[in-house]
Amino acid sequence: MRLTGHLAPREEAQELMWEAMDLIHRDEAQAARFCRKAIEHYPDCTDALTMLAEIETEYVRDYVVRMREAVKAGRRDLGPKFFEKNRGHFWGLIETRPFMRAMEMLSQGLIEWGTPQALDEAITIQEEMLQLNPDDNQGVRDWLAGCYLARKRYDDTSALFTRYPDDWLAAPAWARVLLACVVGEEERAQDLLAEARERNPHVEKYLTGRKRLPKTRAGIYSPGDESEAEYCAGILLEAWKKHPKARKWLKKVTQSGGRVADRDNRDAPKAPSSDDGGVDAEADRQPDRDLPALMRGVPKARTELLADLIGLVDAFCSRHLNGEYRELCRQLASSICRKTVPVHRGKREGWAAGVVYVIGRVNFLSDPAQTPYMKSEDVARGFRVSMSTMHAKARKIEDALKIMPLDPEWTLPSMIDTNPLVWMLEMDGFIMDVRQASREVQAAAYEEGLIPYIPADRPADREG
Repeated sequence: MRLTGHLAPREEAQELMWEAMDLIHRDEAQAARFCRKAIEHYPDCTDALTMLAEIETEYVRDYVVRMREAVKAGRRDLGPKFFEKNRGHFWGLIETRPFMRAMEMLSQGLIEWGTPQALDEAITIQEEMLQLNPDDNQGVRDWLAGCYLARKRYDDTSALFTRYPDDWLAAPAWARVLLACVVGEEERAQDLLAEARERNPHVEKYLTGRKRLPKTRAGIYSPGDESEAEYCAGILLEAWKKHPKARKWLKKVTQSGGRVADRDNRDAPKAPSSDDGGVDAEADRQPDRDLPALMRGVPKARTELLADLIGLVDAFCSRHLNGEYRELCRQLASSICRKTVPVHRGKREGWAAGVVYVIGRVNFLSDPAQTPYMKSEDVARGFRVSMSTMHAKARKIEDALKIMPLDPEWTLPSMIDTNPLVWMLEMDGFIMDVRQASREVQAAAYEEGLIPYIPADRPADREG
């Protein structure tokens, strides 16, 4: 338990919520008690109200009612002047995250409810989210396009696409096909269909009813593959169903000629993976090359789980980071499966996000001066998990393995030279930088495995 007596009520409530987030996947009742205690300290604690809605509601209507209250609390917490001052760059301010998460969860609940009134309310929420955060770190615009089309608000859909013209993923591509079709631009719809098939050919079978969406879907997707198709169909299927003529047209186009089969036989992920560079593309083709070594010492009950984690971090690092990150993330995934970390509790995507976040934190991934560079919220978004889930898993990993920023054991090879902790050793009771010591001392440290190489033997490399 953290000591919170010296904090203001708002901060004390948030500290209690960190405890609740630690507990949510292993002791829901205890997490709920922390939430209630947080609300006692600060009634407008948005994270607490949101978590209680998740824990205590069974029906979507009740969930929506509770989430509306959480959003209202978030507005009171931030205050109207805050909204006026910071509209347009909301997500960049950490204190807005509970409110923005609550807004997203409320909109998702309304979409699940599915009535015309609920969809209209979801649209209003999503439009406000884009006003507050035009960069759309939460990926709201894909869902907004689906809602617009389901409600037959074609002008608004067109304006949204004009506002975000450079989206290259499959969801907006397939939404554009539907829009062109329903406004009578069949020739353009054909061209857009060809483009949408290039981005992800698997979406079509869900939209035409040739394949049903699974009841449970992956929390993360890779562009061009089946998981992205499920994500797109989850957003757009109801909109296509509301336009039976467009759906009939798509089925007819699918059945005519051999173009669909030709495209379906292509290696769809090939084009997106080319952005990642040769090393990561090779990693994608041979993801299990080192799996036996990584499995060594892992309890048999956790080997399947480790394979899943490795698959998730492999895909993410190949898409967004590089081979160095991939290798360290694989090693960390293996380590947590050997330790007492409760990886069997909670979604695997949450643990995978935690692994990447921990390695990123050691190596300053969120520093714009670094290459690669990635914001923490984009890591969470990439795994389709919340920031709170990612942070909670990361904290468990760091605590179990005693990982700290600049931890030499988890430093990227390319950053070893600039990591001061790699070279700081205790000698005769004093802490010193061994790079400033004699070669004899360096050699002795190297022989004992305390440093990765002898700096005196590599002067040219150090001088750049």
